[in-house]
Amino acid sequence: MNEQQIKLFCKLAIENSNRPFTEEEKEILKKAVDNAQSWNELLTIALSTLSRN
Repeated sequence: MNEQQIKLFCKLAIENSNRPFTEEEKEILKKAVDNAQSWNELLTIALSTLSRN
């Protein structure tokens, strides 16, 4: 998988998550994924997404 495919996968996971995100939160998270410059940033976004109740 290349970087763009992984980012697309992350955005699809955010959009189809069972977590109680508002539409605004989803858009912010997807923009953060788009703007991530490294694997570390993507991992940070994923972990912060998972930690949200």
